[in-house]
Amino acid sequence: MKKIILLITTLFILSGCNVEYELNITNDNDYIENINIISENSNESSIINSYAKPIEAFDNSGNYSESLEEIPGVEYYDLSKSLNSNNLYNLNLKYQFNYDNFNESNIINHSVSVLKIDDERGVYILNTGATLKIFEMYDINEMTIKITLDDNLEVVNSNASSNEGNTYYWHVNNDNYKTSPITFSYQEKKEEVPNDDNNEFVDNDNNLNDNAVDSTNDILLVVLITMIFIVVLSAIIIISKRIKK
Repeated sequence: MKKIILLITTLFILSGCNVEYELNITNDNDYIENINIISENSNESSIINSYAKPIEAFDNSGNYSESLEEIPGVEYYDLSKSLNSNNLYNLNLKYQFNYDNFNESNIINHSVSVLKIDDERGVYILNTGATLKIFEMYDINEMTIKITLDDNLEVVNSNASSNEGNTYYWHVNNDNYKTSPITFSYQEKKEEVPNDDNNEFVDNDNNLNDNAVDSTNDILLVVLITMIFIVVLSAIIIISKRIKK
């Protein structure tokens, strides 16, 4: 059999499997890949259940070891198996990357034709080419791509098929894999400033009213003092005239 650089060896021998690719982006800008290969029949389930070869997490440009044992100093995906609702085995791969090394992901480099990761003024951008080449390398029926953001992050732009809260979905199959670019950008949530405008207006109005009352009272006091002064002065003048007479 011709040797092929494998993203996931199991994909090469399975026929028409479905794949779920999940990327969880954390508040610390870690990128956690979680790939679930779903078996569709008992033969695939048996292959998955017996699968034991470790899968390297970083793309090594084809220089992959054929060893069934992990090599010290090499990073591998955490590999686990689980039974699905049809009582068939699924294969799960998981690894935690970060913003600086996610573009070296083995799975990403064997799945998309182009990957662009950038940071523009605090906005983190992930873009892929239009073609998901994984469909040309392996016999896949359907691939669901899911990106989930932690609570402290928010989406700026996305071409996802749908979303549920902070989770965004793309559904790719053999009919649309050549025209399915992934566009996704996010940023840290901006702190919400309490909307105290109304309260400020109320306070300002109250202040204006208080000032108006104070001003009115001051005017009345001045007028009253002036009137008293005039009355007293008039009385003094009248009394003085009477004394002279």
